[in-house]
Amino acid sequence: MNARTITIQGNAQGTVLITGDGNRVTLGHEPGVAFRLLDETFRQQQAHRAPADFYNGTRPNWANIARADDAPRDLLDRLLDFVSAAQPEQRAAVLTGASGEGKTTLLMRLAWEASQAGFLVLWRHYGTVEAPYEKPFQSGRRTLIFMDDLPYVDNLSRLMSDLNESGLPFVLIGTARTHEWANSPLRTETARLAAWQEFPLERLTPQEAQRLLQTLEEHDALGTLADKPPSARLDYLLDRLQADGQLLPAMLTARAGKGFDAILEDVFSRMEGRWGAEKADFLLRGYAGIALAHRFGFWMSRPLLARFLNVAEPDLAPRLIAPLRGELTDVAEAEGRRLYTRHPWIAERALGLLCGSRLPEEMDLYADLFHALSALLAETSRPEERKLLTMLPLAFKYRSNFDMARHLFQRASEADPKHAPVWQAWALLEKEQGEIAKARELFARASEADPKHAPVLQAWALLEKEQGNLEKARELFQRAAAADPKDAVSLQAWALLEKEQGEIAKARELFA
Repeated sequence: MNARTITIQGNAQGTVLITGDGNRVTLGHEPGVAFRLLDETFRQQQAHRAPADFYNGTRPNWANIARADDAPRDLLDRLLDFVSAAQPEQRAAVLTGASGEGKTTLLMRLAWEASQAGFLVLWRHYGTVEAPYEKPFQSGRRTLIFMDDLPYVDNLSRLMSDLNESGLPFVLIGTARTHEWANSPLRTETARLAAWQEFPLERLTPQEAQRLLQTLEEHDALGTLADKPPSARLDYLLDRLQADGQLLPAMLTARAGKGFDAILEDVFSRMEGRWGAEKADFLLRGYAGIALAHRFGFWMSRPLLARFLNVAEPDLAPRLIAPLRGELTDVAEAEGRRLYTRHPWIAERALGLLCGSRLPEEMDLYADLFHALSALLAETSRPEERKLLTMLPLAFKYRSNFDMARHLFQRASEADPKHAPVWQAWALLEKEQGEIAKARELFARASEADPKHAPVLQAWALLEKEQGNLEKARELFQRAAAADPKDAVSLQAWALLEKEQGEIAKARELFA
């Protein structure tokens, strides 16, 4: 399959999207983002694809969107107005809400509707894309870029910096859990690169709930609600079982006729009754291992899970994945198979019931997971799994659970002492908590781990700048520039320091 390119003119290097052959996309100098193009051909294909088990809590796929399995949300019209507006020409938005609120589904619906309206729509994809595409960007034509889970998008700042420099109109819109976006450094790092707007997705309104009931009825998916008269369904959906109007638990508990904890307990009890205590313990531990990552929207690989369970990787399919069919999602990607639970919200609730009762405490399970990560990374280079070393502690930081974040940063630094991003992320946590001496110590460890990792030196330089140590900041900026002369973010930060200090000629030199 030949690679095809889309070239955007506008900056010194040009901004190129390389598609085909795995659909790796480069915007300017930064590689590593895969997109799929949502065009008419793609939309037509989805009408004949197999939909996910959406009404039982599984994340929707594009076939679900094509079939209109999702019920309309009030916020959709406002989002369509946002992406359709003429000004500003470069802008970004984040759709926020709790886990299980329907953010991903709404973002997919928005991308679909925008594609139908004739916009050039790119969807950030975490695996491979079957079909390459070739569609030239037209002068002045707006490009819409959709990204799920914005706080965990690698190199979002650099991507937006390249788009900003291109001078072409774009709209970038993504999702984030409310607490993760509020605590994410990306919120402030990217604010200067585009005008951001936040769209909170609130709990279900009565009108939205009524549309949901209509959709469920049209798809013969009412469950126990089918036994109730239409006048009683709405009250039951919104008011019963502590669902509190939140979309996923409201839908699942209403259809099942019982509270969600009771639904999960039934699953666990059936497992024990069918397989016996020893086999059930193995299945629940395997499920929990996946849930430890997927509660935050991350995936688990088969090699990592095998080490977590201390079994051979080929044994996972017959011993774990097949018995848990329906509770797990097993996705084949170019890098290997990725494992998920049905939904992050379900993973969160299941862990709450399992840890400390049927399984060890949560902290002990994470200790076992990081031990498995250490063993895996010692055997082979696994860049995707290595990201968990940073992402899992950060997920707890974003929830303001700083003790757990520190505990996992410690585990992560022991699992791979040479992985500079772990030390850097830990240092930033300490800086934000006012522990400046500890932050300096950790930045130093990060620079020792990887002397050529420019982002560490830039972040350390910014700390020294904020502390008034300008000469130390300049020294660190200079080291960052020497480590990576193409790191525009570090050069720009250095230029801003010189501008603020009245060194205009030096600032111009660095901006250039």
